[in-house]
Amino acid sequence: MKLKVLNSNSQGNCYLMQAENGETLILDCGLSFGRIKKALDFNLKNVSGVLISHSHGDHSKGVKEGLKQGFPFFMSEETATEINLLGHHNIKVCKPKQHFTVGSFQVMPFDVKHDVRCFGYLIAHEESGNTVFITDTYYVPY
Repeated sequence: MKLKVLNSNSQGNCYLMQAENGETLILDCGLSFGRIKKALDFNLKNVSGVLISHSHGDHSKGVKEGLKQGFPFFMSEETATEINLLGHHNIKVCKPKQHFTVGSFQVMPFDVKHDVRCFGYLIAHEESGNTVFITDTYYVPY
C-alpha cells in the first residue's frame, strides 16, 4: 500500500491510498479534479471511491467535477447538503460507526469535532491493516 500526498494545507487537501494492484481510494478532494487526474496518470479505472471529511473547500473543491467520473463519493448528509449535492446518484451518505465497503477497502466513519460536521475514517485493507484518517479537528472523542 502506498499513500500519496497530493497536497495538505489550506490551499487544498487530497491523498491517494493505492494498493499494489493499483486500486485507489481517494481521501478528500480539495484540489481541482484535473490535478487529481494528473496524479493518477489520467487512469481513473482503478479508483474505487472518494471519502470526504467535511464541506470546507480545501477538502471538497473537486467533488462536483469529480462526480462526472462516475465513481462514488462518501460523506455525511450535512456535508452533501452544504456542498449542494444531497440526492446526487453518486453521493453516498454515510453515518458514523456504520461500516461500508469501497472496493477492497473496509471503511468506518466516525465523528470528530470541528466547526462543521466532520468525519474521520477508519480504513482497513489487507495490505496495510488499519489506517486512521483524521483531519481538521480540535478533538477526537475516541
